[in-house]
Amino acid sequence: MGIVFANPWGLAALAAVPALVAIHCLRRRSRQVRASTLFLLDHAAPRPTGGTRLDRFRQSLPFWMQLLAILAATWLLAEPRWIRADARQTVSVVLDGSASMAAGLAETKRALAAALARVARGAARTDWRLLETGPRRAPLHAGDRLDGLLEALDLWRPSQGSHDFRPTLAVASSLAPAGSGIVVLVTDRPVEVPAGVAVLSVGRPLDNVGIAGADCRVGGEDDTAAAGPRWRALVTNHGATAAVRTLTVLAGGPDGLPETPAAVPSPLTLAPGSTEALEGPWPAGATRLLLALDADRFPLDDRAPLVLPRPRTVRVALREGTPAGEWLARAVAAAGDVVPAADVSAADMVIEVAGSEGTLPAVQIAPAPEDDAGAAAGLDPEPPAATDEALVRDLAWAGLLTGPSRIAAADAGDQVLLWKGSRPLVLVRTSIRADGAVRRALVLGFDPRGTSAERLPALVVLLARWVERVRDGIDPAGADRGWAANVETDQALPLPARPLRLEVTPTAEGAAPREEPFARRAPHETSFFTVRDGDGARLVSGAALGLDPREGDFRDAAPVDTLAGLERERALVQSVADPWAPGWIALVAVALLAAWARSTAGAATPRGTR
Repeated sequence: MGIVFANPWGLAALAAVPALVAIHCLRRRSRQVRASTLFLLDHAAPRPTGGTRLDRFRQSLPFWMQLLAILAATWLLAEPRWIRADARQTVSVVLDGSASMAAGLAETKRALAAALARVARGAARTDWRLLETGPRRAPLHAGDRLDGLLEALDLWRPSQGSHDFRPTLAVASSLAPAGSGIVVLVTDRPVEVPAGVAVLSVGRPLDNVGIAGADCRVGGEDDTAAAGPRWRALVTNHGATAAVRTLTVLAGGPDGLPETPAAVPSPLTLAPGSTEALEGPWPAGATRLLLALDADRFPLDDRAPLVLPRPRTVRVALREGTPAGEWLARAVAAAGDVVPAADVSAADMVIEVAGSEGTLPAVQIAPAPEDDAGAAAGLDPEPPAATDEALVRDLAWAGLLTGPSRIAAADAGDQVLLWKGSRPLVLVRTSIRADGAVRRALVLGFDPRGTSAERLPALVVLLARWVERVRDGIDPAGADRGWAANVETDQALPLPARPLRLEVTPTAEGAAPREEPFARRAPHETSFFTVRDGDGARLVSGAALGLDPREGDFRDAAPVDTLAGLERERALVQSVADPWAPGWIALVAVALLAAWARSTAGAATPRGTR
């Protein structure tokens, strides 16, 4: 059964023990009297009549009684309480997943282990929960063994950018209600938390220089490929003093970490709070590049991986005889990385008249009716009404002037984007063939020529969004369809829903490469990665960058510990008062009376004379 003290300051009464020993070392000085006949004096202890002095300690019954009284009084003042045998608590530990936690990871783990050991003494049984802040983070541990939680803690690798803690804290609070549990947020600086949540931090301000951002630009100032690709980087000094760092550029092939120096390293001198923009040519023949600064206490922003981008092109075919087909082809090409296809069989998307047979995604123009009443009626001043679908969200359509819509009504399964009166003006049509193939087409119920659509940015943006949907659905397993990109950590990667493998090569010192099932997202840490299919074909090559400049700024980091008060409060709730308190009071009284009685008896005993 555990024990806690309701008033730990009561233990200060133990300071009376050395004072008691000192008092019992004091003796009155003996007065010296000269006499010629010593045989007349009885052999007796000297009478203390000449002042005080320190003498060797002599134990006596009063001393031990007084010492016993001090110890019993100290026990009473500390107010001991006994943990109930049925006491049970739930402790939810929430780890800050921000990358800045990597600067003091070892110190944080030690402080947390010591704090949780204290918390465990507050109940006969504790259920432990370990969570990490951030989106899509699975719980790290759940069980009733503290050592199990500490083992899971060793696998914690914070690497996220700045994010909101509140959703995770809400989950942790539901697992450990205020009446029966404790929620602890482990971070590295003071933060605002809901009532009842404790904060534990061992953060310290430190000077840090890191890479704040990096990318690869293909083409020169005139956006032509003649100038060749160039890497670019921003280096920021987050410290309060000037710093000197060296940036090393390492080049390599499509696998592993780059190791070949691509340029002569040059020192950088950065003023406090300043940012330096750097760039250089991409090394010939290299597909991967690693920008590396001199190592410091925060390693996550000292390295930035880059790959030579390879775009995901969309091949577009134009069927002959499509109304406004050439205009639509030019508008679609504005989406970027769109190339014309020689024929429909080699295309990813087709521009055609609505109702055409095929399986490819399409942009279709509804054909004009035989009696084109719309042409005779001219432009209809009634503005279209947009729905809340993602393709048309936040776009301004008030300036779109067209004739009446050529689409009489929406079919089952159609997704209407714009209405013109009671008729759909633009919609997404989904059709299922007899063989089970699904086809989707963006259908326009008007001819853009001769309308304000030619000058309306909203329609061009709509077409660009549609091209991006088509791009995301392209299977890169075909010949020459793989792509490469620099993305953010944990970014969604649009690939077909089939079993794929993800190869990860972390850039952190000492981190080992790994292979895992592809979960449709980039790795959660800064790294190079490759996505392969079951046959080993390379579908995607990339570099995941988790460079949030805010995470490299430690000027507001500080130690915080609000857990002690909450821990003691929970322990008091789950404990009972000392049942032997009346006995300790009686012991103090008896000990003091015994000491007083013995001292009085010794003082009253007369000394013999002759």
